[in-house]
Amino acid sequence: MGAPRGPAGGQCAERGEGACRLWSVAPVWLPGQGAASPHQTSAAAAVTPQPLQPVLLDPSLSLLLANAVLVIHVGIAAFVVAGLLLVIVGNLEHWEWVNNAWFRVAHAAAIGIVVAESWLDFVCPLTTFEMWLRSRAGAASYGGGFIEHWLQQLLYYSAPPWVFVAGYTVFALLVLATWWYFPPRFKGRVHEPVATKSPRSRADAHR
Repeated sequence: MGAPRGPAGGQCAERGEGACRLWSVAPVWLPGQGAASPHQTSAAAAVTPQPLQPVLLDPSLSLLLANAVLVIHVGIAAFVVAGLLLVIVGNLEHWEWVNNAWFRVAHAAAIGIVVAESWLDFVCPLTTFEMWLRSRAGAASYGGGFIEHWLQQLLYYSAPPWVFVAGYTVFALLVLATWWYFPPRFKGRVHEPVATKSPRSRADAHR
């Protein structure tokens, strides 16, 4: 592919300047047109697209966003762990809301994503996003203030990879067991009691 014709072509070929970048549109003058007038040159410059500039975040804003992502991440982890406890304790205590279909589906989906990431050796997107924001802020990956430090200690800890895979898998199996033992309530089962007493228990209650 030859160099562009006109004033910009020779400069691009000889000096290698950035006038011939892919996003630049230099005016092309054919023989017989004569020299470009100032009006034509300014009009061509007005329609020349400019290269896209990367979005720069303020370091303090990047750090604030990173901490917000960390809090959300810890909240999801707490929801996964506490959700299982709530389902078990709530059914034993006859709390009807713990078998709400939306609550149970959201909880099962959350632990399902965690298990899939561990089996596929895939880093959680929230972790990747948080670390990227911290690098933009020029902060250490696992440093910061008091709350930030302890939240990171709670969420990130060191162990062999198989430990995480085994732990997440066992936890997911427990969640599946609660679906069988304490089934969630969908529309057709809204008015069913949380747990029914055995005939012997009812007989003992009337004595």
